[in-house]
Parts: sequence; structure tokens; C-alpha cells
Amino acid sequence: IHIEDNGRRHEAVRVCHTPSVPKVDVALVAWTSASPYTDRAGVVFDNTDRVLRRWLAWHWSVGVRYFLVFESGATWSDPQHSKLWPAIKPFVDANAALLVPWATNACGGPHVRIEAGQRGGISLTDFFGRPSQYAAQNSGLYRLREVAKWIAFLDVDEMLIPE
Repeated sequence: IHIEDNGRRHEAVRVCHTPSVPKVDVALVAWTSASPYTDRAGVVFDNTDRVLRRWLAWHWSVGVRYFLVFESGATWSDPQHSKLWPAIKPFVDANAALLVPWATNACGGPHVRIEAGQRGGISLTDFFGRPSQYAAQNSGLYRLREVAKWIAFLDVDEMLIPE
């Protein structure tokens, strides 16, 4: 396998300051969409505020105390214009969450191209998923690294199950 850098600079990935986040033991970062989408397997996901509400409630019940949710493809500047706002508002009001608009092309494509033998080139987009999601998660890590002992990166259809 040959890995080649395509020359993109990491400064292209947005990392923004998060206003006054309380110190917590466990925080979650999620990247989701307020609109239905189809994954690579053809399964349709409808991440409405109902889905996010259930995800937030479950994780609050098991001890997560801060949520950073990136809304993929969001074009709003005021989070109250998001379809996800009804679910996350109580947590934002309690300073336990932040909803961040995240452009779908925030990363502008894969940073690396993988050449895999006789099958030709496979981009990271094909192989690993969405570069914009990883850029959002990286931004989440930098926003929360000083305030949370543990940070988990989940989709809103994934749940932490403590033992």
C-alpha cells in the first residue's frame, strides 16, 4: 500500500473557541444532520429532533454532562432556526450543550489518497467515510480537551452502555 499526501494543509480544518464550557467528567461529540439521509448501505436515517432528544436523554441518564453537536450542512447562524433546536434547547439552557452549524464541505475532501494495489486508488472518502465528519470531531476534541476527562465521539444512533 502506498500513501500519498495531496498537499492539503491542516489549517483548512475549522477549530473554534467554545464559550464557557463547564468542567465535566464525560462529554459527547456528535455530527449529524437535521434532514433525512441515506448511508452507503442504502439505509435511510431520519435524525429528527425526536431521535436527538432520545439520544441526549439516554446519555444524560448514564452520566454524560456535556454535549457538543455539529449539524452537518447547516446554513443557519442562529441555532433556534435548526430543526434540532427543540431537542437540544433544554441542555443549552442548562449550559450542558452546544449546537454548532457545520458546512458539509468544511474539510474540502480527503487529505490523503491511498493506492491499494491492482484495484487502483481509493480515496479516504470511499474507504473511511466523511472527511467533514472527522474535521468536526477534531474541532470537538480541541474545544473540549481542557474541560472533559473523557470525550466520546458518537453518531446519534449509537449509545454508550456503561457496565
